[in-house]
Amino acid sequence: MSYPESIQVWIEPRQASESRVRAALSAYTGLPDTSFELAREAKGKPYVVDSDLAFSVSHSGEWMAIAVGRNCRLGIDLECLTRKVYNRDKLVSRFFSTQEQAVYNALEDAEKQLGFFRAWCRKEAVVKAMGSGISYGLDRFDVSMSEHAELLEIRDETESVESWKLYNLTGLPDGFIGALAVAVR
Repeated sequence: MSYPESIQVWIEPRQASESRVRAALSAYTGLPDTSFELAREAKGKPYVVDSDLAFSVSHSGEWMAIAVGRNCRLGIDLECLTRKVYNRDKLVSRFFSTQEQAVYNALEDAEKQLGFFRAWCRKEAVVKAMGSGISYGLDRFDVSMSEHAELLEIRDETESVESWKLYNLTGLPDGFIGALAVAVR
């Protein structure tokens, strides 16, 4: 599944974030990279001041992902699949919903690492788009662990599953996985 045409995604070797974000915003808009005033929301999410532009950045290992769009909330997450997560089951118990824990526990041992990273990336992308980070509560919503990226449920009266779309990142280097979350404003 491809991304909406109004959103551009870059996957590339890791660089200094702010200069690379400015370059991505410039490529997206055609404006000089010095045209954008960047700031941070109270919980740390960066944004472009006085603009309908949205962006999100993620780093993992030597790679980075940047998403840019307009009139939407965006979150992107990139993870290295070869990274050892020694406390994976504890993370699932602490951060995943009861429903997600059941799905994870039903996976074959050989599938658990991929299922974990799929869910983790998707959850990170959603909370980045919300601007709240994991303090929102990763167990307040459910995402798929299958190949098909999907936001299954949100237990929050201020959010609606229908306004969100999840995408698997494409064009990734071997050994990486990623997700893009988009909510139209």
